[in-house]
Amino acid sequence: MTTPEIQTPNLPPPQDQEPFIPPFWLLIVAIVGFVIAFIVLVTQPTFTVVGWGGLGLGLLGLIAWALMSPEQARNLLTGKTARYGGTSVIVTVVFLAALVVIYILIRNQNIRADLTQTNDFSLTAEARAAFSTLAADPSIPSVRMLAFYGQQQAGRRDQDTLLLEDYQTTSNGKITYEFIDPERSPQLLEQYGVTTPGQIVVAPLNADGTVNTERAELVRLFSQEELSNAALRVMATGNFRALFLNTEGGLSTESTEGDGLSLLKASLEDLNWTVQDVSIFDISAEQPTVNLQDPAFDGTVLVIAGGEAALSDENLAVITNFVSAGGDLVLMAAPGFTSVPGEGDAEATATATTTLAAAPNMSDFLFQNFGLRFRSDIILDLSAQAGDAFSPIALPGTGSFVVDDLAADNPLLVFRFAHSIEQAETLPTGVSVVTLAQTAESAYSKSDLGALLADPANTAAQVETDAVGPFTVAASAENSSTGGRVILIGSDWLATNNSLAALAGTNAVNGEFMTRSLQWAAGADAFAGQVPITTSFRPQDTPVFATEDVVRNINLITVFVIPFGVLIIGVLVWWLNREVRPAVKEKVSV
Repeated sequence: MTTPEIQTPNLPPPQDQEPFIPPFWLLIVAIVGFVIAFIVLVTQPTFTVVGWGGLGLGLLGLIAWALMSPEQARNLLTGKTARYGGTSVIVTVVFLAALVVIYILIRNQNIRADLTQTNDFSLTAEARAAFSTLAADPSIPSVRMLAFYGQQQAGRRDQDTLLLEDYQTTSNGKITYEFIDPERSPQLLEQYGVTTPGQIVVAPLNADGTVNTERAELVRLFSQEELSNAALRVMATGNFRALFLNTEGGLSTESTEGDGLSLLKASLEDLNWTVQDVSIFDISAEQPTVNLQDPAFDGTVLVIAGGEAALSDENLAVITNFVSAGGDLVLMAAPGFTSVPGEGDAEATATATTTLAAAPNMSDFLFQNFGLRFRSDIILDLSAQAGDAFSPIALPGTGSFVVDDLAADNPLLVFRFAHSIEQAETLPTGVSVVTLAQTAESAYSKSDLGALLADPANTAAQVETDAVGPFTVAASAENSSTGGRVILIGSDWLATNNSLAALAGTNAVNGEFMTRSLQWAAGADAFAGQVPITTSFRPQDTPVFATEDVVRNINLITVFVIPFGVLIIGVLVWWLNREVRPAVKEKVSV
């Protein structure tokens, strides 16, 4: 009996069931987890829970991928990809380690190279020589640079630290710096006049190491030139004095009354100046008790604050000889009228006079030698005024230490009973003039002081014959041949206690303007470095300021997108070219 042959049906070969989640996605999850952990590591001060979570996610994703795709994991460790890829990893690690070692060696040796054309991150040779010399002088005070940088200026802080460290190193610690968060120190912002983050205050230190706030200077825009010159100015330790001439109807530094100058005196003494009231006899006698040319002082400025009567030609010659020999003069005009008592209990009445500043002999000297003189007028302004028409508001000019970088925002000057200043069309040889303050165009002036004072209610109104503004109410002149400097100020009220006290806390800068005027006249503005430090600047070097959104996008692209994009591309190339084990064909008998 024949056994029938059993035929096996043609069945398809058995196939492995596809996993619910492709292993490739688990590998991507692992990479994302490691990237998150790396970002937290390099951007956060501590490795936070987000970093640990990313690291755990990466490890779990890697283990799950290996369990679900053992063949791929085995190929990764033993195949051709591992052999060649492992060599690349080792070479990369060795290269990075070498870079780290080189960086540490360069950092320890303090080796730097500023590749910018304008020395953005290092001192110029001129500045380096100046501060190296000053560092060796024990009489020069130390300087602190207070940089008000908030969290939004973190990037700028890292860049600017390089230059600030160079100041500190070059000066052998004579110049130090400190970063202050503006949001945490609002009282310091108000104290130093800081208006926006990124500004720097440069101030000398007292003997006890505290900051001398009275001599602090504000640098509004980070610039090596501005920082260096501010440091030189606050390091100035010359011996300067201001001599206030006592005149008939003039103002005195000894008076604490409203029309006194005691507050101005105090501000000068805070700068270690010698301040003294002198009479014309003190400086004009055959053996004067006060020597205007005293060599013990690095600079002397003679101040005439007001004065209702003209000086005699003989007395004036003492002053003109001093100025012609290179001396310095600050002249403030009196109102141009005097108060005389009325009958009985009647109020005092005003009488027009010729002031010392506008007297013919003084005017002739000033105009012939410096191209400036006072007019015998009074300026009024019904629009730009502080209280009444006799108190016009003026705006500071530019181009002088006296008015550049004043501390207040939108600074202004308040005058009272001010005279205008006339400038010659052709200045004397070697003389340069700078307009320090001008009134608004709405100002007008009257020259008939007698009629104005007799009936101010009816004569103060503007008429067609009145001269119209803007008027110069403060100006400086310098003779390059003799070195003599003069400053003319149209109102002596600008320096009084009434002026300085009433305007405190406003954007009026009468007090700072007066102090700077005396400093410039005496040459104290650039005493520490007689030639200010300058840096070359080209139009193409103008800084470009990016918004916060632009800066964030730049950081995202340069720090994350580009490097990690290249890494991801490399991973994809490796994945597409990985070694694939050929499938095993099973022979099925039919």
